[in-house]
Order: sequence, then structure tokens, then C-alpha cells
Amino acid sequence: MAYSGQRTDSNLFVLALGWGAFMGAGVVAMYCLGNALWLNNQERAAHDAD
Repeated sequence: MAYSGQRTDSNLFVLALGWGAFMGAGVVAMYCLGNALWLNNQERAAHDAD
């Protein structure tokens, strides 16, 4: 059904916008996961001082 319609410029724009949002959300998720799993320099220095 999705491939039966004509591909106009607006459909391609919405498709590109959707993929961009999907990839952007993935980058934000990886950033948040990285911050949650690895200590940053200030936390590492605080642990070393104990």
C-alpha cells in the first residue's frame, strides 16, 4: 500500500524528516546511555580522592 502511491516531493520530505528524527533519537539515546554507564572525569576524581 505504501509503495502504490505516487512519490511526490512532499512525501520524500516527510520520509527524510522521519528518518532524521529516528537517527537523532538514536544519537541522543547513545549519549544518555554512555553518560549513565561510564563515569565522567569529575566523578572519577571524586572516587580517587576517597
